[in-house]
Amino acid sequence: MLAVIRLLRHAGGLISTMLLLFCALLAVSTLDSRALIEQTIEGNRQVEAKFLAVAEFVEELHRRHQRLPTAEELEDRTPPGPLRDVDLLVSGVTDKITFYDEAVAQLGTPAEGSYFLGLWRGEWMDYYAAWSGETTLTFEGADHYLTGSRFADFMLYAIATAFFGYVGWRFWA
Repeated sequence: MLAVIRLLRHAGGLISTMLLLFCALLAVSTLDSRALIEQTIEGNRQVEAKFLAVAEFVEELHRRHQRLPTAEELEDRTPPGPLRDVDLLVSGVTDKITFYDEAVAQLGTPAEGSYFLGLWRGEWMDYYAAWSGETTLTFEGADHYLTGSRFADFMLYAIATAFFGYVGWRFWA
């Protein structure tokens, strides 16, 4: 029985120590996050420019031929670069219905005959609503912090670090 209690104390101390290190890493990374967030916002501006260029092509083609472009036409006209694959999402037409439903949930139901543009970002899709010009892109630095503030995030992680430090010290003592 005593061996089990010792084992649990050591396990608790080890887990608390790992959480302390994790929170300390988060606190330190928060202090150095400004450049990364600015880089993310710049990337979002590039995606927005790509959305606008593709939307201009789609609108021009629709004005001339009264139809939306095919996937091949869209791919041929998408500006080159690492974020090349822009998808046209149209209700009842797209084979990417999951993404279409996600776009509706984030930006609302499209106007009659309108569409979404979607761009896969590696872990998520960003969307552009052609009828309103809205996107799911964020351009505010505060949107990239858990609490909306770099200082508040730092303080949260610092307090968590102190808490897990105390808990770990109590387990190891």
